[in-house]
Amino acid sequence: MLFRSNIKYADKLKCVKINSSPQGATVYWNKGQIHNTTPIVIDSVESGKYNLRLSYSGYYSKDTVIVVDNDLLNLFFRLNPKLGSLQIRCIPAWTDSVILMDDQDNKIKTYYSENFPFDFPKLAPGKYQFIILRNY
Repeated sequence: MLFRSNIKYADKLKCVKINSSPQGATVYWNKGQIHNTTPIVIDSVESGKYNLRLSYSGYYSKDTVIVVDNDLLNLFFRLNPKLGSLQIRCIPAWTDSVILMDDQDNKIKTYYSENFPFDFPKLAPGKYQFIILRNY
């Protein structure tokens, strides 16, 4: 004898994988629920639309709406750095100088300045070292 049931089975729960560059971004799921930092796997997600926000210090936050309808959803977000600026002044004012900048990748870049102040308009967040040499 077969029995029929009026029980409706819930949709199969889904899995969402979230990663970012840089890794370590804080994940806000559905407006405020913090689920840790990237990379992260969120299990037991029901089908539907969700608000997602990724934030990382020194970078612009990423806000988006995602639709979960597959068994596995892989998401990757590249966060854009907030760029800063720097102006170097020299007192007394030098002319014909060389500025050596050691950036966060340990690459030395050389800049030539006919006079000061000298502007660095677009610098990514990080630590820099400068050496200023005066040409004689």
